[in-house]
Amino acid sequence: WHYAFFILIMTGLLLGFSRGGLMNSGGLFLTPVANDLNVNMGVLTIYFSISSLVLMLALPILGRFIGKINIKTLIIASVILQGGIFACFGLLSNVWGFYILSIPMAIGTAIPCHILGPVIVNSWFKKNTGLAMGVMMAISGGVSAILQPQITSLIVNVGWRNAYWITGYRRSSCSNHRAFIYPFTRQKRLSSLWSAGSC
Repeated sequence: WHYAFFILIMTGLLLGFSRGGLMNSGGLFLTPVANDLNVNMGVLTIYFSISSLVLMLALPILGRFIGKINIKTLIIASVILQGGIFACFGLLSNVWGFYILSIPMAIGTAIPCHILGPVIVNSWFKKNTGLAMGVMMAISGGVSAILQPQITSLIVNVGWRNAYWITGYRRSSCSNHRAFIYPFTRQKRLSSLWSAGSC
């Protein structure tokens, strides 16, 4: 059992919590939020477009930090930002708040959802890179499949505002748990002891 496989599983879980738990769950909130704020659905969904535009601009910049800043610091900072902003959506009373908060939300999403996975896979798996990437995405999809019904149930039972709070808090606390972050802190040291080319 190579340590790289453990890294792969944890990366898939991180991606699942970030993408399936927060990014992909945004659509579940649209109907109750639009009804409560009395706005057109199309007007509300503009915040997705703003987020995508910010993400497009931020990815090349944030990608430069990989390898320059400790990976643990990057993960913790991005998870806190992403989960914290998602929780703050529950405080909003107008659509402009969603537009504004979608900017830091996109920045917090960039590293765990788009940059970290391919970098981790390519540094640990010199062979079978495609297979490793597929396994990582499968784990992420499995997490999404479990979380989506739970978030829908929260919205129905406690309301969309509380659901934002609970989901954002769970995201930040779960992914910042010491047991979750620890494997990534050992990556640099272990990669010098074990040949990733054997995977």
